[in-house]
Amino acid sequence: MLLNKLDKYYEANSIIHKMNPLIKLLCFLFFSITIISTDLMLNLILIDFLVILIFLSRVPISIYLEIVIRLKFVLLFIFIVSLLCGITIVTSIVIVIKIVLIIWYLSLLTLTTALTEIIYSLELFLKPLSFFKIPVNKIALNISLALRFIPMLFNQMDVVLSSMASRGLNYQNNFKNRFKAYFKSIIPVILLTFNKIGQMKKNMSIRLFSINCRRTNYRSNKVRILDIIILLIHASLLLLI
Repeated sequence: MLLNKLDKYYEANSIIHKMNPLIKLLCFLFFSITIISTDLMLNLILIDFLVILIFLSRVPISIYLEIVIRLKFVLLFIFIVSLLCGITIVTSIVIVIKIVLIIWYLSLLTLTTALTEIIYSLELFLKPLSFFKIPVNKIALNISLALRFIPMLFNQMDVVLSSMASRGLNYQNNFKNRFKAYFKSIIPVILLTFNKIGQMKKNMSIRLFSINCRRTNYRSNKVRILDIIILLIHASLLLLI
């Protein structure tokens, strides 16, 4: 099912999958900073560049669209709040579009990078903090799990709502019943999501994954010429701000 793929690594033989995970993490950070720019031409270039990367990832477009559809109420809430804060309609729409672009790029990162590779890249990125006795390994693990929290949350929401529907609750054709169903499912969904994250930690422990030990890595994660080119493109766009 499509929903089962939203919070998981999507296996494919693509250029993006083969990129060094640390390079992908740096590209995401550069993109997130660059998207703040108010320059229209730069933003259009970013959109085109992201679309190219999405196609190169060989992940079905339907998965990226489904992620945004799942967040439609959150995006609507952000749009309404921005209007209430006195921001114009055009600017509010631009803000929502930029948030969608960041969500898509984050999805590109999580769908094309295995969880262990994300942890590996975060450890390398945060490694300078280890000189100050900061538990970099633990921080990297928690950040990598947090990246998958929202997709897990919506998957568990579907599980809870399907369970409620199987017990005779009809919330599809009535806004009031739908609101009650979503409101009553908030706490169970959050608890189920945290339980799933806890189960992921247990599974990693069973596979001898330890944050307290120095680990070897299955992949060599070499930095190729293409990785450098993509990183330089992100860096050059960042310099245009």
